[in-house]
Amino acid sequence: MFVSTPALAVYFKSGVQQRVSNEVSKAEVFTKLRNEYNQKCLLKSGSEIANCYIGRKNQHEDPSVIIIGDSHSDASLTAVISSLPKENNGVLFLGYQNCLPIQDVKAHSETEGFACGEYNKKVFDFLKNNHTKTTVLIINRTSAYIYGTKEGYPEINSKPLAWFNERPSYVSNEYLTEFGHKYRKTLCSFNNGERQVYTTYPMHGFSYDVPKKISRDLMQNKQIKKLSIDRSAYEKRNQFVKSQIDKASLDCGVKVLDIAKVFCDKD
Repeated sequence: MFVSTPALAVYFKSGVQQRVSNEVSKAEVFTKLRNEYNQKCLLKSGSEIANCYIGRKNQHEDPSVIIIGDSHSDASLTAVISSLPKENNGVLFLGYQNCLPIQDVKAHSETEGFACGEYNKKVFDFLKNNHTKTTVLIINRTSAYIYGTKEGYPEINSKPLAWFNERPSYVSNEYLTEFGHKYRKTLCSFNNGERQVYTTYPMHGFSYDVPKKISRDLMQNKQIKKLSIDRSAYEKRNQFVKSQIDKASLDCGVKVLDIAKVFCDKD
């Protein structure tokens, strides 16, 4: 009884607030933040299209934009919505966690029921016959599927997280050639001559949870340093993928959004 009563008090008060600073509490809040569409719209398993229309005012008209990609497209969703012109018909979100939207891809995930390849086929077929004039925006952490999720310089001996036949044990020139061909072909397939197709250069990601790291450092009275990677490291890691996007831009008019202009400083 002497143990359970204080424990219940802590539970109902969501922790002992007075034992941590306001800065730590604020950082902890950010660890729980997700956009309101995350659970409803971002698939983690299965292959059925969620048809997640957001802000679609007129059900008889096409949405203003279709967003395709992995969890980084989900993280960018609210920013895309807020950037749309005032007069818009919302978005259709077709995101799938750990799934790179590329033809014939096989991908690695620990999630039960993960069906990236089958889902991609359904999405590609859907887009051939639906909303054929709607702008498509593709957002991915593409380089992570080649070099792994640890950011920094490419590790040539890493085991790719996306492949097409048998999973290779390392990133070979042959693998990169096949990846580049499939990737460019997929980007160009979205351009049917009637719709605009945009893609971002690869999104950056950290190998740790940023809000959790900040809150832990604050609790340990550590000095909070700027959390970033070197610009040259970002460019070197993503050099191959960026080159393939640039080729697709020349081949079929895919428009490129350079995220480094927004997220990076001069260094």
